[in-house]
Amino acid sequence: MAGIKSLTYDDEKSTLTVVGEVDVVEIVAALRKAKHPAECQPCYIPIEDEYPGPCTIV
Repeated sequence: MAGIKSLTYDDEKSTLTVVGEVDVVEIVAALRKAKHPAECQPCYIPIEDEYPGPCTIV
């Protein structure tokens, strides 16, 4: 998918962290289509920063 800068998978927590400018709905849909249960946990978005930080998908 275009816009992904990095992917990190935490095996202990079974979480996938996606960094970049991507559509979270598109990522969750692709994971569900591949038969992986997925939901998005909201990420903290500070008002003064331009970069909102990664969103974690579980």
